[in-house]
Amino acid sequence: MGADADAAVVPAGGFRTGPALFGEVTAFDLRRVAPFDDEFRVVSCTGADLRAAVHDLSLADVCADAPEACFGHVSGMHVVWDDDRSTLCELSVGGDPVAPDQEYTLATVAYFLRTNRRLTAVGPGDVVDSYAGEHPLVATLATSVSTRRPTDGSNGRR
Repeated sequence: MGADADAAVVPAGGFRTGPALFGEVTAFDLRRVAPFDDEFRVVSCTGADLRAAVHDLSLADVCADAPEACFGHVSGMHVVWDDDRSTLCELSVGGDPVAPDQEYTLATVAYFLRTNRRLTAVGPGDVVDSYAGEHPLVATLATSVSTRRPTDGSNGRR
């Protein structure tokens, strides 16, 4: 099972760092990397909403040093963020620049939609699909990609 969406965002603390996973990956390994099993929601949003959601991931509004300390996790997007200006410099989905009026689907954890501190441009009324929990989605992703593949470095910070 995988969330059918153009892109996805997860809170900065949603995935933990640790040793790289190689070879046989166990349920315990997945739990260590993704300790929360929040429900996933897919929302419909405009490109302008998507840009706002990525900006919200920066935690730029939380405290002055937060942009350098952490940033949420993204999938399906190319993101370039400028820490000095707290600005989103580049955003594309599927290789195409995000158009402000185009419709997109965005997968995220239900927590982001329950709190008014994150993802300010979308909310519960924008939900178009739901998934029982994060762990089945992470397990599907882990079995569909090589754990030996390095990141391509396409996302960046300035």
